[in-house]
Amino acid sequence: MHVKGIFQVLGVMTCVASLGAQSPRVLASQWEARVHRVEEYVEAERAVRRIPGITAGISAAPWEWVQGFGFADLENGTKATAKSAYRIASVTKPMTAVAILRLAEEKKIDLDAEVQQYVPYFPRKKWPVTVRDLLGHLAGITDYQSASEERIKEHKSTRQSVAAFEDRPLVFEPRSEFYYTSYGYVLLGAVIEEVTGKSYDSYMRAAVWDPLQMSTITLDDPVIVMPNRVRGYRMENGRIMNSEFVDVSSRGAAGATRGTVRDLLAFGRGMYEGKLLSSGTYQAMWTEQRTSNGRMTRYGLGWDVGRSDAGLYSVGHTGSQQETATVLHVYPSRRIAIAIAANLERADVSAIADGVFEILTGERAAPPPYLRATNGQAAFAMLQRAFVTGRSQFERIGPRASIDSAAVRASFARVNSGFRASKTDRSGGTTFPNDDDLRTAGGFVAQALNDRLGGQGLTAISRGGPIGFFSAWVNASRSRDIPQWARLDSTIENRLVEWSADWKITMPLAKPLDVVPGTDIGTPLRNLKRHASKASVYPDLGNSLTKALQAHSLAGRHDAALEIATAIDELYAHMENPSAFHGAYGLALIAAGREREGITYLRRAHERNAGGVTASANLVRMAGDYAHNGMSAAALSILRFGLELHPRNASVRFQLGEILYQSGDVRGAAAAYRDAILVN
Repeated sequence: MHVKGIFQVLGVMTCVASLGAQSPRVLASQWEARVHRVEEYVEAERAVRRIPGITAGISAAPWEWVQGFGFADLENGTKATAKSAYRIASVTKPMTAVAILRLAEEKKIDLDAEVQQYVPYFPRKKWPVTVRDLLGHLAGITDYQSASEERIKEHKSTRQSVAAFEDRPLVFEPRSEFYYTSYGYVLLGAVIEEVTGKSYDSYMRAAVWDPLQMSTITLDDPVIVMPNRVRGYRMENGRIMNSEFVDVSSRGAAGATRGTVRDLLAFGRGMYEGKLLSSGTYQAMWTEQRTSNGRMTRYGLGWDVGRSDAGLYSVGHTGSQQETATVLHVYPSRRIAIAIAANLERADVSAIADGVFEILTGERAAPPPYLRATNGQAAFAMLQRAFVTGRSQFERIGPRASIDSAAVRASFARVNSGFRASKTDRSGGTTFPNDDDLRTAGGFVAQALNDRLGGQGLTAISRGGPIGFFSAWVNASRSRDIPQWARLDSTIENRLVEWSADWKITMPLAKPLDVVPGTDIGTPLRNLKRHASKASVYPDLGNSLTKALQAHSLAGRHDAALEIATAIDELYAHMENPSAFHGAYGLALIAAGREREGITYLRRAHERNAGGVTASANLVRMAGDYAHNGMSAAALSILRFGLELHPRNASVRFQLGEILYQSGDVRGAAAAYRDAILVN
């Protein structure tokens, strides 16, 4: 439909919270202007990220916009369109979760039953594994253990796919850790087939795809003729290359589908309109899971549960495999879904989707703040947590006519007690606030500010992150209609005044640092460092810069990668979890030919988090990426270090053999393969 025609139906759309109660005519004109900016933005991102083809879409029922950009097939000059069919990859997982939960509502599955009750051929393990554990990636099921497991060429049935991992032990006791694994969802596909007596795709079509009018989605099959199939690409040594052929049937219910962005939007629309499942099941599906020690996982049952740095509430999933990168974001309280598919492996389409949302709604999220001084870190972290969890909880539930003031009062008391205890770095014992207290206090502040300022006012101050949010609360709480017990500790109020003054200057410096390989990063980095040296607080870009560091290193831009790493080191001396940065820095140093220094940083990363960058599976994967990009020497160095850390791991030895063979060292490859077999 032409964009003008699309907006003719917009008048009956429910207003989203961020735009307030405006007339349909005003709302339509705003969205029409914004969708043109979305088009310009997506094309610009496609070009700078060197993505051959993208299809992007927005659903805010009954309004829908879908458009292709670039090329679905470079060799034949075929344009990407709304009809282009991409591999969906792991965005298949929430679809599988919905199917499992439908069966649970029909009493055909007990989520807390052991999986062997439904898949008797799956061997019992040291500990019981439940269906719920599998849905939340808490089961301890292994993931891919070598590059070859991610590059299967043969067509596989569900039974054959389960056989690949069924005899492996669990990597931990279920619920003690969160461990994302596609194999767990392959097993859920087996549950569906065994319970229903139908193939996975037959049941999905009957129970999920057809009811939601997902008309073109199907299991990917390389031999059938499929209309509008896009060709996939990868970046190798700075050049766009055709993707390696892989038959993804072995990924089954975890990621073996192909379809269009319209299919993804139809699924997202079905979710925010509450189709297929009861409201209680939706709440359970989108509730963040906890490990047995109480740690939140940021994952529900088949869905990432988003609590953005702006306190926005969203659910969704990303997908990445050979030929593709995909994302679906759903904002249930706003009745918006955004989907993007690209035909370049590892393209950061999630960041593009965030940008689309910001343009569409006018809400640009502030970066998280970084406090230079070590004094006040604990209190600052509490403010940040209260804002993110409380603001997103308010958005999820919406304004309430009344709040249990006794419970809120108790939570505020514990939060302020925590602030006072943090001055001397004491925990405060039993009065130290937990996540529930911080969420309750933050949610109360969000509702009170919404009552005073309206939805647009709350949105405006939330753009400033926790500093803008709680500075507004300090000003509001000085009025007589705010109870005294709801005021923040006076020391925190005074600090917020100082932080707010610096934040207004430094927060805008983050925007020019939305970087990808090929863009200038030196100038904005130096500008940030100059202002940060005189400020008490400035944007915490440690995570995003670490990703940029990795991307530049893999693209062979070693000088730029190391400049980013040096800046991270200078700007964020006491980052909360430096292991990811140390790991990325170590890999970049090795790729730049500075192996000894690189291994030093990798050891630091391993000491802090042995399950992070230096886990065997991650080292195997990163070595493969560097080898694919023409840096075989770096890949071999990474794997030899991996053997020091994991001497009994067959996957590291097997990957070493793969890269030695590709490098022409047949004898060395044979020895590595032999060692892998001897180990396992």
